[in-house]
Amino acid sequence: MAYNIKNTKIKTVRLEAFTDGHGQVVEKAVVVLSDGEQAIMSKKAIWGWLRFHYNRKDIDQELKGKRDEVPQIFAHKFVDELQTETTQRELQFIVEDIEDTQGVSHKEVIAVATKDHPVTNPAEVEATAEEILLAKGFQIQRDGTLKGFQAIYKKTDLFEYGLQVYGGDITTSQAICVSSFLRVNSCLNPLSFLGLKQKFLAGVQNSFNKILRYEVATQIPARIQQAITHTDAYVQGLNGRIDKSTNTKIDVEQARTLLLAFGGSYAVGKKAILKSLDRWVSKEEHTIYGLSMATSWIAKHTDNVFKEDAVSGKQNLSTISGALLLIDNLQDTVAKCNEHIKSVPALQEIKAEIIMGQK
Repeated sequence: MAYNIKNTKIKTVRLEAFTDGHGQVVEKAVVVLSDGEQAIMSKKAIWGWLRFHYNRKDIDQELKGKRDEVPQIFAHKFVDELQTETTQRELQFIVEDIEDTQGVSHKEVIAVATKDHPVTNPAEVEATAEEILLAKGFQIQRDGTLKGFQAIYKKTDLFEYGLQVYGGDITTSQAICVSSFLRVNSCLNPLSFLGLKQKFLAGVQNSFNKILRYEVATQIPARIQQAITHTDAYVQGLNGRIDKSTNTKIDVEQARTLLLAFGGSYAVGKKAILKSLDRWVSKEEHTIYGLSMATSWIAKHTDNVFKEDAVSGKQNLSTISGALLLIDNLQDTVAKCNEHIKSVPALQEIKAEIIMGQK
């Protein structure tokens, strides 16, 4: 986006009719700045400007519940109280080039800030961070599900984790942040009985947990480097959590319980559960990681173990494989799985059949 940041004041204000994206005619405040530039004032910019010139609490109370009337209140205050360039504070006006629904280009003041407030284009911040992380060997991705971009430390078909960088909001409402993240590339809702959240796991994904404060823009590269170093400890912790699964031994009963509870929640069927268990017993290490690899192998190489839709079955079994790697407390998880199995009669029946089949 093209931004222009200038220290200036407002010369005049007028109300003008525009057509919004729904075809409705709305009034907007149009200002002429001291340098002669004309621009629409966004409601956020108006609110900020009024706060800088009047008592903040009084303005907030006056505008509360009157979002649609903000341009009119602003224009009337400016005209009726005879605001002039000599009575105003000089502020930073953040002006953006925009295009309306009719394809007509306009300039819009999207925010105002004090002259001392550091305002930096988020794209410039993220470009600086990206350069630092690329030099460290991270892979960069932007997928739209998270703000900013992700620097991937490790990625498989099942999960990915690394650093997340957000350049903040040029409108000054959000700070620059660097954080760690871990994501399973599937929905974990069926495992809600374990306390897992969809896509992100509580206590693992620390979104926006490192706020960078700076006084001048030249401090940004050093602060980003500092935050990356700090947040890297989280990433190493995530790496250690995955490594932990390779050293966590499990027995047949625990493996059966995990597969039954996870498999039942995703409706992969008794045959897929049995095949995964057999694969783990005969081909894999008897660890959580080994159980994850067994389910992953069955999902990738076997078609005839799923009841109906093999594609959905494979995806669900792959999700189970990723979720198994995220088990932090084996005993607690197995206990919750057993409670879940007891609460679902159909799973109790499958458990009995599986035990009989293994004898």
